[in-house]
Amino acid sequence: MTPVSEQRACVFCGDLRTLTKEHLFRDSLQGRIPASRTLARERTGGSADADRTEMPISIFELTVRAVCARCNSGWMNAIDSEIEDVLVALANGSRRDIPPQRVVAFARWATRVALLRTLSERARNGDAHESLFHDFYGRQLPPAGTVVRMGLLRNLAYEGGSNS
Repeated sequence: MTPVSEQRACVFCGDLRTLTKEHLFRDSLQGRIPASRTLARERTGGSADADRTEMPISIFELTVRAVCARCNSGWMNAIDSEIEDVLVALANGSRRDIPPQRVVAFARWATRVALLRTLSERARNGDAHESLFHDFYGRQLPPAGTVVRMGLLRNLAYEGGSNS
């Protein structure tokens, strides 16, 4: 049994547990979607100047240790599995739209990645409010008022997204 001192609250369910390393992009996507070896991020603060940062890692190396094993291998895995075929098709250009019957599943996946992405850079930008994680966990839908922006960019120039 893990000592209580080594347990922390899961960012989603809130249960006190030993936390696992959660990948923002699942390993099964490696080799199936294009991914550069440089993760780039551009953040604007309302001015004409943009803050651009590049890190020598791929999207598959982005992890956070804030999720319990039950959430990681349970409902979060189901979200990834449900939309994986559409993600691969979109990333490879064989599809340019999200099938109407899969929009909700795609929104769940995008919200999961966006929320975890805030945790991957909390030292620089802070993270999303804990209520957003709990709301997402409870409803399995993007929290009210949540906007996740996505777009196709040339050469995956800004792979990994933005925290602005």
